Amino acid sequence: MTFSHFARRTTTIGLATMLAGALVACDKPAGPSASTAAAPAAPAAADKSIPTFVFGLANEPRTLDPAYVYDGDTLRILDQIYETLVQLKPGTAEVVPGLASAHTVSEDGKTYRFTLRDGVTFHDGTPFNAAAVCFNFDRLYNFKNVQQTLSLSTFWQNVFGGFATQDLPSSPKSSLYASCEAPDEKTAVVHLTKPSSALIPALASRYFGIVSPAAIKQYGDSVEISGASFSFPGKFGTEHPTGTGPFKFDKWQRGDKLVLARNDAYWGNKASIQSLIFKAIPDGPARRQALESGEIDGYDAAAPQDVEALRGEGYLVVERPGYNVGYLGFQNKTPPLDNLKVRQALSHAVNREALVRSQYPAGAKLATQFLTSHVPGFNPDLKSYSYDPELARKMLAEAGHPNPTIEFWYPTGVSRAYMPDPKAIMEAYKADLEKVGVNVVVKAVPWTPEYVAGLQQGKAPIYIVGRLGTYADASDFLDSLFINGRMATSPEIIAGLAAARTEVNLEKRAEQYRKINAEIMELAPGVPFVSAPTHLVFKAGTKGFVASPIAQESMASVHH
Repeated sequence: MTFSHFARRTTTIGLATMLAGALVACDKPAGPSASTAAAPAAPAAADKSIPTFVFGLANEPRTLDPAYVYDGDTLRILDQIYETLVQLKPGTAEVVPGLASAHTVSEDGKTYRFTLRDGVTFHDGTPFNAAAVCFNFDRLYNFKNVQQTLSLSTFWQNVFGGFATQDLPSSPKSSLYASCEAPDEKTAVVHLTKPSSALIPALASRYFGIVSPAAIKQYGDSVEISGASFSFPGKFGTEHPTGTGPFKFDKWQRGDKLVLARNDAYWGNKASIQSLIFKAIPDGPARRQALESGEIDGYDAAAPQDVEALRGEGYLVVERPGYNVGYLGFQNKTPPLDNLKVRQALSHAVNREALVRSQYPAGAKLATQFLTSHVPGFNPDLKSYSYDPELARKMLAEAGHPNPTIEFWYPTGVSRAYMPDPKAIMEAYKADLEKVGVNVVVKAVPWTPEYVAGLQQGKAPIYIVGRLGTYADASDFLDSLFINGRMATSPEIIAGLAAARTEVNLEKRAEQYRKINAEIMELAPGVPFVSAPTHLVFKAGTKGFVASPIAQESMASVHH
């Protein structure tokens, strides 16, 4: 017996209605239709076309292979090149058909049958078919050695767990993925080892963008590691990224720009932009200056203090709802942070409310847990640690660490909605911690690659970071933080997360997550402090951009 999974998940994806409304223009966005029928539409009218559009990024990508990507700037580029079996309805977190026009799920929840669209080809001219879908799943499942490093294949491990072989001691021992078969050209059947309520929302993420098997085989996807840095001798992700999306790779001039060209053979509505250029400008004020000088046509994550001024100057300012959690993290493996009372004391020591008021734009919300309020499983009754310096000092003394010396990491060369100015956030929290007797040793670390790798390896005692939701499910936030052991957890929490992932009763599943959230906060693994909106800015006259709560946005709809 089979039934439609879209119908089955209506309750879970109900959060989409809470996140909708970020539509910038009245025009219907270009790109795939949400219906099961999909005849390619006519190209956009000539008077709406844009010869060149330049978008400013905070960071240059390291690779354009979706299997190895974790940062928001690179994901923006992937959204233009690759497509997924299911996708998000523009402007919402609602899952709708993508490269698969429909799918069904077996009664036991372990077999997913995808019906694929007709008329879709990869940028290299090879056909998109069921064999290509299975190749993509099998490629990730058969990752070897360094490819299994958590900081490389994070998303596969978060969703599917392990691989065909366990080549690293840290790799998960078992996998949700069993196999994929292609009974015909237009039918791909994915078999799981157990049910997963999170699978379909996860497959809408660009981490599961479908790549060309021919391009992978021809150019390779190998990766090497040296210290905390990765290199990519396989040329697929650096010179020949090949998907089915509305834009295709043109050229990449490292340190200058990355250029995409309109895919005139695209199966859906053709993009109005003919040449889409991404330019890395790490400094936030410099990105604003580049917009004002005409060097770029738009950028993301405008500084909170710039938003009203830019709006007043006539620029198009678009607010994206906050689907993120910024937090102060505690490494829990070494003294004194292996002591629960110390972590709880530090949680009482920091003034979250003052920080959010002073450093975040209107619309920013005080976070109480490692999950946004939009997601089923959020616990509205959960009380966060109050700001109480006297109690913090008392607890540190009781723990035997009245004046601990602790290293505090913060990242350089990066800006995110949840940490628009990492140094300023660090300085505010440093002052709070010093007031209760903590000797703070500050360490500034470049975001790529040292900071991210250092956090994954547990090297940072106290640190600032955040979690940007990539699909509409509690597992996306919680599994990545509390299953791999980077943050304080427990066997009960790990078991609870595993049980919630396979629970098909949505109300019961939400209650499981509410309980887990309370258990997590009891362990004081860190201090969630903000869920912040993001502001994108475009030159006047820009139309058609649709902001996504998960920052999963196509530029194909943008026009004049």
